[in-house]
Amino acid sequence: MTPCLCEDSRRTPPYNTWPPTSGPHVPWIARWGLHLQPIPDEVQVHNLEDGGVVVQYRCRDCNDLIAKLTAIVASYPEQVILAPYPQTDTRIALTAWGRIDRFDDFDEQRIVRFIEAYRGIDHHPRK
Repeated sequence: MTPCLCEDSRRTPPYNTWPPTSGPHVPWIARWGLHLQPIPDEVQVHNLEDGGVVVQYRCRDCNDLIAKLTAIVASYPEQVILAPYPQTDTRIALTAWGRIDRFDDFDEQRIVRFIEAYRGIDHHPRK
């Protein structure tokens, strides 16, 4: 298994946003859909490069918020992930390649607009 790139600051520079929106990443992706554990930064960055959107949250005892986010993410069979992210400084963080939106209050329209705007855009270099 390849070691985590984000944990060895001697090998990779830190990401410029938290959660990250681009930067060093591994050659595999996380499965699309719902996750109960945080996804390592270097894995989610590759999902973003593949046209994914990651919806992340930071809260305790927030079953209502998680249920609302789950309902949104479940309506997209591919290229969207929902996962906790304890390092963010807001309750909700949306990321796509080179894009981030962070906020505290649930806003379904804002989340759906972000997903619709950025999901499915592949960012691999063209040959």
